[in-house]
This record gives sequence, C-alpha cells and structure tokens, in this order.
Amino acid sequence: MDQIIPPSFLFDYSMTIARRDELPGDGPRLPQLSDQDTLFVPARLNETPVPRVRMAWNPNGLAVEVRVRGRRMPVHGRWSFPLISDVVHLFVNTRHRQDVQRATSFCSTMVIFPVDEESDGKPRVEFRNMVQSATGESGKGGKAFRLRVDQHDDGYEIGVWLPGTMIAGFSEVEESGEIGFSLSVEDTELGKIPFDIGGDFPTQWNPSLWIPLQLSAQSSE
Repeated sequence: MDQIIPPSFLFDYSMTIARRDELPGDGPRLPQLSDQDTLFVPARLNETPVPRVRMAWNPNGLAVEVRVRGRRMPVHGRWSFPLISDVVHLFVNTRHRQDVQRATSFCSTMVIFPVDEESDGKPRVEFRNMVQSATGESGKGGKAFRLRVDQHDDGYEIGVWLPGTMIAGFSEVEESGEIGFSLSVEDTELGKIPFDIGGDFPTQWNPSLWIPLQLSAQSSE
C-alpha cells in the first residue's frame, strides 16, 4: 500500500558541506569532488531511486555534482521541449527559513540539460531567480560559470560551478553560515528522482521544504 506521507518527510535534516578554497581551479574543466563531499539523500528513505549528490563551497561560489544511474538508453533532450527531456533542477536559498513557504528574492533555480540536441548535443543551462531579485547580483559573472557532463553506460554525471555573483544574496552566506538547497531530476526513462520529499509536495516552489546546509568555515583540501 502506498504511503500518504513519505518517510523522508518525518525527519528534520541538517547537513554540512565542506569549504574548498581551491575550487573551481585554473583549468577549463571543473575538478571532480571527492567521496568526502557526498551528501545523504533524504529520498533514500522512501525506497526510490536517488541520485548521488556531492557539494562543496567557498566564498566565491558553490560546486554541485549529481550522478544519475540506472539508465539503459542514451541521454537526450531538446531545449524547446523540456517535458520530454532529461533535465536536472537545482534550487538555492541564501536566506533559508523553514517558516517561509513562498520563494523570495534570495531563491534561485537552475535548469540543466545534460544534452541539448538543438545545440549539437552540448549541455545547456538556464539560471534564473524565482522572483525578481532585489540584490542586483544575479546575472553577473557568466564567464566564471562552469558545467561538466560525463556520460556513462548506465547514466550520466553533471558537475557545475555556480559563481556567487550569479546567486542572489550569496555575498552574505559566509556570515550566515547556511543556505537552503534542493534538487530534482526529471528523467525520461527513470521518471522523477527527488532529493528530499518528492511525490506531490511542491518542493520546486516552496523553499520551506528545502534542506538546510551548514557551510563549513574551515577549508579542507
């Protein structure tokens, strides 16, 4: 019998992500994160397929890796048809409060296409605020943005560096020491793969459902 309330909804989570001052590196390719950067995925409690997620941060931005497994068919997507494409959504709130159920100007979302057949099969990304930003930060620093996609026999992995200048309110997270975070994978073969609750919960629009991440103050290399 299906559960009305998924087990992952019954617990409060708080995780810490490492500070790595060497990121994003000097080369053209974003370095891979290590096993020590792997986050617990709350949706694992729901006995559903989950992505492997790794994260790190420093005052210049966030690094996120998402590994999707279990596919048999090649990854595909078309920018003009997101509903029939393989897509990864990332969500960041730089003023996380679990009593605020509507997106604020400090909530940002990113839509990543691991493959865009309309761009010769290259990955493509759209970065935007969920509401109009009052900080004036978002939209800057595009040249510092990096996206890596590695395809595997059973799926793919994306690695993305999000410059702080592209995330509303990021300039103050070192002082606050916390962000809200969520992600979801919309896979044409595996279905919707959540990070946290999933199901019919409005995770993509309600930042109170996102997971608080504590930002480690000391760099670890």
